Amino acid sequence: LVGDTEVRDWSASEQSLLVEVAERTWAAVERARAEATLRESEERYRALFESMDEAYAVVEVLKDEAGRWSDFRFIEVNPAFMAHTTMPW
Repeated sequence: LVGDTEVRDWSASEQSLLVEVAERTWAAVERARAEATLRESEERYRALFESMDEAYAVVEVLKDEAGRWSDFRFIEVNPAFMAHTTMPW
């Protein structure tokens, strides 16, 4: 066992297994750190997006069969956009 208190000789397969477990553990820790950093970044963006006074919208242009702009799809808008445009929710 890894937690043995006695000195012992590790077989090649045991050493290999221990290295593999350590590598997988490290990868999981790094992935968790990256996900936490991304969550924090998204939370900061969301707070700014929701609280700023400037109207902001992400839209997709919709085109007709001839390729002309015919409409917009609002992907995301902030509360200021709704207030400034008086668009219904």
